[in-house]
Amino acid sequence: MPLTQGRYGDSTGHHRLFWLRHNTVQLLRSLRRDPRDTGGGYTMHREWGAWVLRPVSGWRALRWITPPADATRSVNDRDAALDYYAAKLGV
Repeated sequence: MPLTQGRYGDSTGHHRLFWLRHNTVQLLRSLRRDPRDTGGGYTMHREWGAWVLRPVSGWRALRWITPPADATRSVNDRDAALDYYAAKLGV
């Protein structure tokens, strides 16, 4: 009996390479962080003209695909956006 993926047919070399690449990328993402970083923090950067706040890990960490935790277009400067998010998060 051939190796299958549910009812979708035989498992191909392309499918195996996809998952190998996916798991390798996930491993490299975790190794890229500082060892003291537990993945519980947030990063701030520009996306589509807005300053966005994204978690370091989790499903919302995927840029351009998932919605950010918070976004603002009312602030133009990075330092002002940092102050805005610090006040919003209460830090």
